[in-house]
Amino acid sequence: MTRSAGNSQASVRDMACGQPGWPQVTSLSDRVDGGRQLNIRPIAQQLCDVPAEWHDRILYKTAKGDLRYSEARARMLAVAAWLQQEHSLAAGHRVAVCLPKTLETLCLLYGVLAAGACFAPLQFNGPPDRLHRQLASIEPHLLLTTSRMKRKLEAEAGAPRLPPTVCIEMTDEGRGLADLVRGITPLPRPAPVDPKALAALYFTSGSTGEPKGIMVSYGGMAGTVAALAAGDAVSGNDRMISLIPLQYAASLQIFCPLIGGCSLRLVTDEEAMFPDRIATILQQERVSVWITAATALRLLVESEPLKGTRLDGMRLVIFFGERLPVPALRAAMQVMPNAVFENAYGASEAFRIMLYRAPRPLPEGLDMIPLGRPTETYDLTLRNAEGQPVPDGEVGEICVVGDTVMMGYWKKPELTEASRIQGAAQSYRTGDLARLGDDGNYHLVGRADYRIKLRGHRFDLGEVEAALKGHPAVRDAVAIVLEAGPFKERVFAAVLAEKDDKLGAALKSLCAKRLPVFARPARIMLLNRFPQLPSGKIDRKALQTLGARPIAPKA
Repeated sequence: MTRSAGNSQASVRDMACGQPGWPQVTSLSDRVDGGRQLNIRPIAQQLCDVPAEWHDRILYKTAKGDLRYSEARARMLAVAAWLQQEHSLAAGHRVAVCLPKTLETLCLLYGVLAAGACFAPLQFNGPPDRLHRQLASIEPHLLLTTSRMKRKLEAEAGAPRLPPTVCIEMTDEGRGLADLVRGITPLPRPAPVDPKALAALYFTSGSTGEPKGIMVSYGGMAGTVAALAAGDAVSGNDRMISLIPLQYAASLQIFCPLIGGCSLRLVTDEEAMFPDRIATILQQERVSVWITAATALRLLVESEPLKGTRLDGMRLVIFFGERLPVPALRAAMQVMPNAVFENAYGASEAFRIMLYRAPRPLPEGLDMIPLGRPTETYDLTLRNAEGQPVPDGEVGEICVVGDTVMMGYWKKPELTEASRIQGAAQSYRTGDLARLGDDGNYHLVGRADYRIKLRGHRFDLGEVEAALKGHPAVRDAVAIVLEAGPFKERVFAAVLAEKDDKLGAALKSLCAKRLPVFARPARIMLLNRFPQLPSGKIDRKALQTLGARPIAPKA
C-alpha cells in the first residue's frame, strides 16, 4: 500500500527547482497560493540573497537584543571568511559547536554553512563524559565553545585531549564575535556546495549510551526547511518562536524565516524550562506560528500563567513528538481560539511525514489524536516484518522514501542499512506501527520495538498505555518492562494524574477488564509529571529507575 497527500500539488520530486541535484519542493499546503513552486537553494545562499525589502526586518530576537537580516548576512560572511582564513576550514571539515542558544551561536552556524563545512551542535553544559564521546566520534576540525565549558571538559577525569578549540565569549547585545572577525575581509558569497555534502550532524538523545549521529545533507537541510516553512504558509507578517535546543534536528526550524521573511523569537534553554516565562513571551511577542514539542504545549496549558488567558494572535500551532492527550488539546484550543492545530508526525531522520489538522470543535468521542495524512514530502507505505507492503486496514511499519530523508547514521553503516527499505537508498523505516483508518487518516498502533515477549506471550506496550488512558482521571500513561532477573520481567506503568488513594485500585480494575493477565502492570505509579530528556521526550530510563525502587510500607 502506497500513499501520498492529495493530488492537488505535485510531489516534491516532480517539481523543477532550477538547480540540478537539489531537492524539488512545492508548497505542501493549500494555504499557500494553491501550491506554489519553491526554488531550493543552500541555506547560506538564501540568507545572502534575501530581498532588499527584508534587510531592515528583524530576523532573530532574544530577551537582550535582536539581529536584522542584513546584520545576519554580514556576520555570516565574516564568520565564514574567519573560519577559512584563520582555521583553514574547508568542505568536508566538521565543526563541533558547544555553545548556549544565542545570536552569536546562530551566526556561527550560518558561517560554517557559508564556508561549505558541517556543524555538529552539542548540548551546552551537557554531561562531560557524553560530550567527550560525541567529540571522539565527530573528530572535529574545530571546537567552538566558551572558556568555562572548555575548563569543564578538561577537568573530566581521564578525559582525552580536546580538538583545536576556540573560546567564544557571549555578550548581552549578541556582538561577541566582533573581536574574532575584526580585520577579516568577508567572503563575497557563500562557498558553493554539493547538495549531497554533509551539512549537519545531530546526535540523538536516549538511554543507549553510545552517541548516534544523524547526518543531514545540504540538500536535505534546504528541502526540509522549505517544506516546513511552505507547509506552514510562513509570511513576513508572522512571528515565530523556537524553544527547541540547538542540539536537536527539530531546531532546523530556526532557518524557516528565510522562506517567508518573518521574525523568530529565540527562547534560551533556561527560559524554556519555565512555562510562565514561555507564556509571557507568547503574549508579549504576539507569536503567530508555534512549532513545538507536544510535551511543551501540554505543560504550558496546564500551568497557572495561562489559565483564563487568550492568545488571540496565534494562528497556527504544530505539535510533534510525544502523543498529546486529547484533554490537553481541548485546553489549548480554548487558550488559542483562532489557531489551527496540527499534529505533525515524523522523526529526526525524516521530518513531517504526516499531518493531522484537528477540527473545531474536537469530536466528543475522540480519545486519541490520529497521525493524519501523508505530506507531499514522501512516498509512504506500511510494511510487514518481511518488508512487504500490507493490505489496506492491516497494521504495518511506517516506511517512507523521499529526498529529505537523512543521509544515514554517522559511522554506523550497519545501523543505516537496517533503517532502510531494501533497495531504496533514500528511505527510512520508522519503527512505528500504524493502520489506515476508514476516515483516511493513519492511526498509531505502537512501536515495532515496543512489541515484547513476556513469559511466552507477545504483546504491545501501547495496548497497556491505551487501557490506562481509558480512565478519565489519567492525562497520559507510559508502560515499560522492568527486568528483575532471568524470567522475572514485569510490566511497570506510570500515569499522569492527581494524587488519589482510590485511583490505583481503579486502574488495576480497568486493566483487569481490558488486558490479558500477562500484560497487566505489576505496579502503577501516579506522577504529576514524567521525567524528561532535554528534547522534551519522556526519559524511559529514569522511569525504569523509579519503577525499580521498593514500595514504601504504609504507616
